[in-house]
Amino acid sequence: MDSTRGPAAGGSEMHRGGLSRAVAVIWFVVAAILLVDTLVRGTGFQRLVVTEVLALISLSFYALGYRPAVLQDDDALTLVNVVRDIRVPWPRIQHLGGKWSLEVRTDRGTFVAYASAPRKRRHLARDRVAEAAGVEEPRRRGSEALTARLISRWEQRRELAPDGEVVVTWRWDVIVPAVVLVAALVLTVALS
Repeated sequence: MDSTRGPAAGGSEMHRGGLSRAVAVIWFVVAAILLVDTLVRGTGFQRLVVTEVLALISLSFYALGYRPAVLQDDDALTLVNVVRDIRVPWPRIQHLGGKWSLEVRTDRGTFVAYASAPRKRRHLARDRVAEAAGVEEPRRRGSEALTARLISRWEQRRELAPDGEVVVTWRWDVIVPAVVLVAALVLTVALS
């Protein structure tokens, strides 16, 4: 997990997966090259089908690789997932962690961040032993460091941040184009 933006004005910080974003950008470049080639050398039907398929695959790369993020600010933790965003005020969080992905437990349910993975459980015991022995903070990498920073921020902000409701926002800007592209592709193939 790479942090694409460090602490900014107002204390916000955004974390995104560096590799998944890089793969998505590479795909966008490849898709553009394929689209130009198809428009230059393809026939009418080929142009239409290839354009629809490239658009659908590009939308998938955007939603799965480019879009997901974890945003933390002074008031809340926001999980920017594939088709929905979940904004959880710090006081509403009951547990932060998880085995395979970052889980945020609240009184409204458990929400999973698509963009990150938590500290591995085997490191939790090692960290506790190090803390008990008075050893300096162990060096953490990637998602371990992110989860540790999120837990630290939660512990600092849960009493200070304003309480509010957990807000789940469906991302229609991803859902609607996906439905339209699938319908267009099915219709194009059916009418051919």
